[in-house]
Amino acid sequence: MIVTIQTISQEFTKTGAEYQKVTGITGDGRPTTKSVFDNLKDKWELLKENATLDFTMVQKGQFWNVTDIKPIELSSPTEPGMLEEHERKRFVSPEERGMWWKEVGENFRAGLFKKDEGNGALLWRTYIAQMLSSLEITIERKEE
Repeated sequence: MIVTIQTISQEFTKTGAEYQKVTGITGDGRPTTKSVFDNLKDKWELLKENATLDFTMVQKGQFWNVTDIKPIELSSPTEPGMLEEHERKRFVSPEERGMWWKEVGENFRAGLFKKDEGNGALLWRTYIAQMLSSLEITIERKEE
């Protein structure tokens, strides 16, 4: 499981054993929390905020245990296509997405985007489709 770390905290089990509690975002944009126990103490140095790591997990009973951690080598953002791929994988909350669509609508109403010219026409169709989808409205064509 690929995780980009947001926070790390030192914790202790009920028996006093030390472990690292890691919170972050998975490669597919879901929040996650992982406990890295002292069997991987030699790998704790990899646990840093904003680091992207590959967590190897094994299910033991009802829990998934971290059995290994490997650093992920990210390409330089200057490589062609890398920046777009990184932006595409960024998690966007529904609230933030809603604010973006609201701003697009306001820009159309203010005349900043043109509905009938180039990219504006494509954006307008996408905006209308998004609004209809959000409102759960379907349009059926009647054939004559």
